[in-house]
Amino acid sequence: MFNLTVADLHTYFVAVGDASVHVHNDLDPCLPAYLDDHSIDKVENLHTATAANRDLIIPRDKSVFCQGTDYQALVDHANKRPCLKNEHGNFERRVQSPDGQSVGGLGADFGGFDMDWYVVAQDKWGFIVSIHPVVPPGVAP
Repeated sequence: MFNLTVADLHTYFVAVGDASVHVHNDLDPCLPAYLDDHSIDKVENLHTATAANRDLIIPRDKSVFCQGTDYQALVDHANKRPCLKNEHGNFERRVQSPDGQSVGGLGADFGGFDMDWYVVAQDKWGFIVSIHPVVPPGVAP
């Protein structure tokens, strides 16, 4: 068995004797995250101060995004980073905001402070399961 990586190619053919074998580069285990209307609705219902929870600027047990956050820009930025499989069988990228500015905050149960890190969690097909602010690596909430 040999490990072979071909830069910038996801799949390719390798000749094995008289046969061609279709092989797959597995550098990054997931597809780019895809933000659709369903994903946006889910994020806005769970991780923003919406009409449904307008009395709660930052719920005690949640992280929320700042109003006017450009989710597509966050997803595009996250897609430039490698992803890892999480404990739920999905894939995620934990990244710092593109400009280092706060993207949201954590509720009082998590310390109640501004966050410039966020996570994009997706299924194996790239559809977003969740996007929300998170504490930076190495920082306890």
